[in-house]
Amino acid sequence: MDVVLLKDVQGIGKTGQTVSVKDGYGRNLLIPRGWAVSASAGAAAQAKAQQVVQQRTAQVNRQRAEEIARRIEAAPCVITVPVGDQGKLHGAVTSSGIASSLQKQGLEVDKQQILLEKPLAQLGEYAVPVRLHPDVKATVRVILSKA
Repeated sequence: MDVVLLKDVQGIGKTGQTVSVKDGYGRNLLIPRGWAVSASAGAAAQAKAQQVVQQRTAQVNRQRAEEIARRIEAAPCVITVPVGDQGKLHGAVTSSGIASSLQKQGLEVDKQQILLEKPLAQLGEYAVPVRLHPDVKATVRVILSKA
């Protein structure tokens, strides 16, 4: 059975491709889940149009991520934290704390995009990687200072 994929299917193919699969796999899994449609001239044309739209969207998302990356690397992220008598932090700064500080600066970054290995527990300056897009990474300078 020939089907046109509407979604990337691991081990089968990418969106817009016409692939040959076993009849049961196509009828019972791919088509009911909306991952594919039966191959016809109209379905192939529709899949190609959808693929073009997805490529344009991906390009716009990448450009937006590159712009955010430039802005992140241009300005440091300063976080003031409460410090005890002996210079120790009360708690630690996590990726959600860095994300909220970046949002205050007008940068939309999700906490899952921040690749922090372990929470920051001492005053100082840190270089923290951020993955904004599968192809775009940036490094934010995080400066922890006394409150």
